[in-house]
Amino acid sequence: MLRALAAIMVLTGHVLAEAEHYFALSLPGDAVPWTRGVDIFFVISGFVITLSVARHIGHPLVFLRRRLLRVLPLYYLFTTLMLLTLLALPDAVKDTVLDPANVLSSYGFLPYAREDGRVAPILSLGWTLNYEVFFYAAVALCMCSGRPLRAVAILLVALVSAGAVFKPEHTALTFWTNPLVLEFLFGIALARLWQSGGQDLILSGVGFA
Repeated sequence: MLRALAAIMVLTGHVLAEAEHYFALSLPGDAVPWTRGVDIFFVISGFVITLSVARHIGHPLVFLRRRLLRVLPLYYLFTTLMLLTLLALPDAVKDTVLDPANVLSSYGFLPYAREDGRVAPILSLGWTLNYEVFFYAAVALCMCSGRPLRAVAILLVALVSAGAVFKPEHTALTFWTNPLVLEFLFGIALARLWQSGGQDLILSGVGFA
């Protein structure tokens, strides 16, 4: 249900933005925080990954492969369609320009600062997947420790703290030290509560019990 809510929020926000751009419509899109759907997705991801880690202890590469198989096929398909559009109809695309470096970073899930100032792949929606894949990689790395969830929590908190202190200017470092990554930890915390028998507390907290 929360995934459906998040998807509808993100979809609505983008539809309103595209309508305003392409049809010069003035729509009351700012009254509802549609982009908060992304935050819901990140928390859900932290929850789901926690359950997945429990099934793949000692097998980080299997965990990473299975996560990537859920993401790569469709993302690569639509990224390729976007690339073909940029090649065939560059003037029909809003904001994005054909930049070979951005194309390569898009397929590699690496943060890249575009001409329009956004840190996003050629398929702009993919910026969230850059965070997701970064999170998957961090979890896979931490699965080599005895307490993977604790290790990934320490890692993400350390990254955000370092970003706040040192304020890196490099695009990737700025991206990976963004406090947004802490939203994954909220999902991990909820999953741990769920696993410890706190299902009723979680359900009552979101209004389902």
